[in-house]
Amino acid sequence: MNYIVKKNKKKWDIDYYEYDLDGFTFHPNKNSKSNDLQITSIKIFNEEMIENLVHNKISDKFKLLYNKIMQTLYDEDSSDDANEVVLGEIQKFRSALDIRYKNFMKNEEYKIYIENLYYLDIELRNKIAINNYRKQMMMNNMLDQYNFSFDEDIEELEDTYSHARSR
Repeated sequence: MNYIVKKNKKKWDIDYYEYDLDGFTFHPNKNSKSNDLQITSIKIFNEEMIENLVHNKISDKFKLLYNKIMQTLYDEDSSDDANEVVLGEIQKFRSALDIRYKNFMKNEEYKIYIENLYYLDIELRNKIAINNYRKQMMMNNMLDQYNFSFDEDIEELEDTYSHARSR
């Protein structure tokens, strides 16, 4: 059932409509109960209210994601799995912007979020590339040390073998 609540001077009127209207739908906190009335979703039609609501929702989610990204970027011990998880969250946030919120946001605000996500994505990918490069260099150093000591052992064995043969 879809209801529209309108305020006329000092009283509230509830109008029922059989058809869907275009607006922004969101789900309030699960603890939203009032006088035995359980609210599962709310649809807002006022464009200014929609912009404010979307702005607040997006900015809160972006701040949380930004803090997680910065924590991952500055953590020297973060694993590749943790980095990949955060990259997935960036992609998820970007797709939520495109699918759910783009039509209700100002174009300039949308572009700013997309640009910020792009640069954060690049920074995280650079960190992953640097970590992979470091791992590869460590492996190469370990192999070089192993091969060097292995070559020395072979030379010693050859010397020992050649001395034993010459006797």
